[in-house]
Amino acid sequence: MELKRIQHVTYRETEDIYNRLIKLSAYTQRFDEVYAFYKYLVAVLDEGSRYFYIMDDKNTIGICFLKNINRTDKKCQMDVYIFDHENIGKGYGGFAIRSILSIAFDEMRLHSVISFVHSNNERSVRALTSIGFKEAGRLKESIFRNNQFYDEILFQIMESDFIHEAHGE
Repeated sequence: MELKRIQHVTYRETEDIYNRLIKLSAYTQRFDEVYAFYKYLVAVLDEGSRYFYIMDDKNTIGICFLKNINRTDKKCQMDVYIFDHENIGKGYGGFAIRSILSIAFDEMRLHSVISFVHSNNERSVRALTSIGFKEAGRLKESIFRNNQFYDEILFQIMESDFIHEAHGE
């Protein structure tokens, strides 16, 4: 497994990413949603975010990125997406989280990384907490999917917690 950094994203790549993500969500595929997602990814890249494909041999398993990078306060936000159901639960998400945290803390010298997770995404909650993230807050019923409201959980990991976790301390 590896992370492959992306400097530029095309509309066709975004459409492919969106179509693969759509299979995992309750959204319907519409051009305006694909285009909005494309504009979002381009904006993420334009604001100096770090954006990576999660690769296994030659296959793209998912995407992950560091965004809202604040070099003054030494913090950022992390997102990880695994594309297909058959790749969920195989360790790709944990690999991507550890890899992207190494970039955030070792290369970029950040102090804190946050991630938002829907409360019904139990795998992501387990993955984050197993790596050392702690729940830092909760937005009650802020996500509406499948005619139901879910909480959005804010997780945070500090550089010192990740270093201790990585070395088994």
